[in-house]
Amino acid sequence: MPRTTAESVTGTAGAHAAGAGTAGAGSAGAAGATASPARTRRTRTRQRWLGLAIVAAGLALLFLAVLPAAHLPAWARWLIAFAGLFAWFRGTDKAAKAHFGPRFQTGLWMAAIWTGFIVLLAVIAPMLPLQGPTHLPMDTPSWISANLFGDYILGTDGNGRDVLSRVINGSRVSLILGVGSAAIGVVLGMTIGVLAAHYGGLLDAIIRVVTDSLLSFPPLVLLLALVAVLKPTFSTLFLAFSFFVVPSMVRLSRGTAARLAAREHVLAAKALGARGPRIMVRELLPGVARVLLPFSGIIVAVLIIAAASLSFLGLGVPPPAPTWGGMISDAQDVLQQHPQGVLIPSIVLFITVVAFNRLGEGARAATDTRESVLG
Repeated sequence: MPRTTAESVTGTAGAHAAGAGTAGAGSAGAAGATASPARTRRTRTRQRWLGLAIVAAGLALLFLAVLPAAHLPAWARWLIAFAGLFAWFRGTDKAAKAHFGPRFQTGLWMAAIWTGFIVLLAVIAPMLPLQGPTHLPMDTPSWISANLFGDYILGTDGNGRDVLSRVINGSRVSLILGVGSAAIGVVLGMTIGVLAAHYGGLLDAIIRVVTDSLLSFPPLVLLLALVAVLKPTFSTLFLAFSFFVVPSMVRLSRGTAARLAAREHVLAAKALGARGPRIMVRELLPGVARVLLPFSGIIVAVLIIAAASLSFLGLGVPPPAPTWGGMISDAQDVLQQHPQGVLIPSIVLFITVVAFNRLGEGARAATDTRESVLG
């Protein structure tokens, strides 16, 4: 009996000790859990300030590149400017991810900001206090270097015209051709593809043969043939670009509509007595639009490149209308002496194309995510 009592006392003491150990471990875990968010906040704060410091360094390099008193050669200025832009982007990305979270897509937001900025400039271009893009001044020297603090921020071209004014007004041509032609081509191609998928039969066969025939030609060769046959004006290019977009959109929309036609909501609409036009407008077109519209950004980028390529070859919008490709073509013979004549429109063209591509990829990724969740 005394032995049993001793064992009981020992067991009770052990239980209390184990409980105390567990409580201690729980307290330590709670302290660690409390300290972890604090460490995370400190880390994010350090990353944010580091990103802002890199942004400041990038801006300092950009300021040095455009500072007239620096007395740097042209190649050194451009090299410093590119290094400043890279540092600015990396610092902005680091600071944004530290503030908004690691999943924040800095490139997508920058693409949206640049696209909105270039579209705004294109809209308000006639109201800006700039020299006319086709104005030929008699007293302005040609090939003035870019100077942020001078009368000509981006310099002048070989005819003494303001490069900034020509770049901004050239964006109007590129955006109207790119966005307008893409919109018309996507709408027409989507409509024809849905008609072919819904009605099938002879109509589907004819549309498929015509579409395959047009897609068999290389796109640039087809554009060159259309521009060579027709007079290269703005209206001609607009119609040619719209026609260029239609076949690929017909192919994509037809396949998408055929897949959607076998889904339950379309079959239920048919069972309830819905007719062809209602099924196409209410059931097929919205689903096709969700799949095809994200590709519009990539199509706009392709059309902007096509417009610049034709202008570079002398088959685009005729001069003196400003175009980015035409500006590059005019300055290619003096690339060694005046590199800014080629670099400035090339950089604007590059950033715009990358921005539209990035927006299209972002929209497509968002659409694919929604479809995977709903599926």
